[in-house]
Amino acid sequence: MNLAIALLLVPSPPQEWSAHTLPSVCERPAIAHGAQMLRSGTHIALKPEPQATSPSADALIAPSLLTQLITGEFGRSNLTLIPGSNPLLINADAETTALLRTVLSDLDRAAEALNIQVEAVLSADLSETQREGADRGERRWVQSCRSGDTLNLGTRIELPFVGGFSPEVATEAATADPLASSALTGETLHLTCHRVLNGAAVHIEGLLDIAYHTGTQTFDPDTPDLGMVQQPQIEFIQVAFSGVARPGAPVIVQVKGASSPIGDRTLSISAAAAPDLDARTSGWNLRDLAFISSQGHGLETAQPGLWSERLPDHQHNTGLTPVTPGSLSGLLTKSSSLGTEQRRVQATARLLLIPASNTEGVNRADKLIGALESELLRSHALTLTHDGLSVTATTTQGRALRIIHGSERPYLVGYMSEIATNSWAPTPRSEVAFQGICINGSLRGDELHTDWWSAETRETQIVEEDFAHSGAIQQLTRAFTSGSAHIKGGEEISSMLFSSPMRLSFE
Repeated sequence: MNLAIALLLVPSPPQEWSAHTLPSVCERPAIAHGAQMLRSGTHIALKPEPQATSPSADALIAPSLLTQLITGEFGRSNLTLIPGSNPLLINADAETTALLRTVLSDLDRAAEALNIQVEAVLSADLSETQREGADRGERRWVQSCRSGDTLNLGTRIELPFVGGFSPEVATEAATADPLASSALTGETLHLTCHRVLNGAAVHIEGLLDIAYHTGTQTFDPDTPDLGMVQQPQIEFIQVAFSGVARPGAPVIVQVKGASSPIGDRTLSISAAAAPDLDARTSGWNLRDLAFISSQGHGLETAQPGLWSERLPDHQHNTGLTPVTPGSLSGLLTKSSSLGTEQRRVQATARLLLIPASNTEGVNRADKLIGALESELLRSHALTLTHDGLSVTATTTQGRALRIIHGSERPYLVGYMSEIATNSWAPTPRSEVAFQGICINGSLRGDELHTDWWSAETRETQIVEEDFAHSGAIQQLTRAFTSGSAHIKGGEEISSMLFSSPMRLSFE
């Protein structure tokens, strides 16, 4: 019998359609809602701000990419796949179907390993008199997130107030509507968490914000066209930090001697993750690149307030240039001796996918990732001491470090005029003035590049309406000082800020 005819007579295995649930790594995660991060440091919004919209979260592996991977892995089988289906519809024999189920199950287990368990505790050291009637007990948050996601913890309170007036002027008529402003208080914590060292540790980048409303003053512009404005005062401390949480070694931020009612605080953050899972016989190995591709928190320049003191308004430059998964995939391909690796190594926004059969590629990827992480995970602690305040926070390579402490309050400092035929109306111009200290820093190797400034209001004078013409205004006598330095590990520097010395120690 002819061999070709004999092959045709061999019955092929029966094939059936079956549906397969996509692994969780292909699901678009729910967007975490919570208080927005105050990147500029200010807690007073004089004008209504547009609602900030959170970017939509994407799946770690798009279903279309998974379809492409399956097609390549099972290209020589009799598998038929319907692209874009969810659940995934395939037509294959029993053996191929069982193997595909195993591959999808391995992906599911690998996706679970990308989850991080986080416990954050914010405690207050209260005296007996402070303890009576105080609501500043221990705050404890226990949550989980996916590597690279941000947790928004705590409670923010929005206090509305009349911050000014918006005039409408027409022929022989004018009116002024109250301007809805808001002051933000509360205890909030924002944590961006990344698995590092193949899951043996977790990198934490955080922003701790504690703010209290300590009173509201009123100011009368003394003009029949306008009512009185409200001027709340907010006492706050904000600490931007980063560190590496390991088993039994949490990331710690300590605050002592902050202004009342903040007082002494200790923040402790513990985090745990599962190790990477390797599927050595089939499917793909996942490598978490969320950390090395992260750009960090984009903090804006904190302002001391009032137009004459404004600093350049930009994001704080940390000098960090993240490595994207795509570039790392290209580097692996370029240094590979395997001609087929370029087609098979895949990269997404946060992941690298390497075929399980390519053990050489997996080992090389681990070495490259380890080399990158070893530099980015270098950690040091900065301690700021100034006028009874002591703050200790850790920072890692290329991440923003900021400590800002003091109070802010709006003042009515001028007017603009709206004019029409036989009519006009004054528009009050209020600005927020900050009184306190701000430290910014960025770690470069084992050296901290830091700058600081301090502002204070020394006198407030009311200029009456008959002198200012449009209405009464508040004139502030302000003082401002600043400096910068590069501090090496083990060093301590000091600088006079007005009448009080400031010390920075770097370990």
